[in-house]
Amino acid sequence: MTTVQSPPAPAPDAPARPTPLEILARASYGHLANLYPSHWGEFGKRGRGLRFTSTGLARMAHIVGWILGIALADNPLAEKLAADFCNKLDYLDGYGGPFNYDDPICRQDRPLQLPRYLVELSDDGTFAGFSVLWFVNVPKDRLNQLPALDAQHLRWHQTCYGTRVPYVFSMNGGLLFHGFTSDRCPGGYPLLAVRLGDSTDPWSIHT
Repeated sequence: MTTVQSPPAPAPDAPARPTPLEILARASYGHLANLYPSHWGEFGKRGRGLRFTSTGLARMAHIVGWILGIALADNPLAEKLAADFCNKLDYLDGYGGPFNYDDPICRQDRPLQLPRYLVELSDDGTFAGFSVLWFVNVPKDRLNQLPALDAQHLRWHQTCYGTRVPYVFSMNGGLLFHGFTSDRCPGGYPLLAVRLGDSTDPWSIHT
C-alpha cells in the first residue's frame, strides 16, 4: 500500500520590510532618549555600533521632523531623503563589521558578536549634519599601553552580561547634508558643507 504524503504547508508570508520613511515615522513615537537607538546601535541589531550623544539625538529629531513634514505635504522628495539618510545610518551602524568576543562572565558555546567600532554622532551645527567620532575596540590588556590622552577619552560597550568592553579613539569626520543642486539650505542659509566627487546623494560621510 502506497502512502501519499500531503505537500508541506506554504510558509506564512514574511512581514513586509518597512520603508525608510516608515522607519523614521515609527521611531518618532516614544521618549527621545530611546527613539533612534531602538533601531540603530545599542538596542538595535547585535554587533552594531552607532551611538547618539544628547545633541546628536536633538539633531536627529530635527532631521526626522523635517523629513516627515515634507512627507505630510505629499512631496515625493521625502522618500528620497529618508532612503539616503537611513542608508548612511545603516552604513555607520555596521562600520567595520562585528567581531567575536569571549565574555568572561558568560560562558556560552559560541562567543558574543560585538561591534568592531563604536560610531558616535553629535550635532555639528550645520543644517541636518552630524559630527562623527569613530572608536575602535582595544583589548583590555593593552589599556595601560595607551597614550594618556587616549586613555582619558575611552568609550565603553556593555554586554548583556554586564562586561564593559573598551574602545579607543580612531578618527573623526562628519555626516553632512549637501542638498541636491543648490548650495543653500531651507531658509536661504549656506550649507557649510563641501561636496566630494560626483555623488548627488543628499548626505555624505566625510573622514
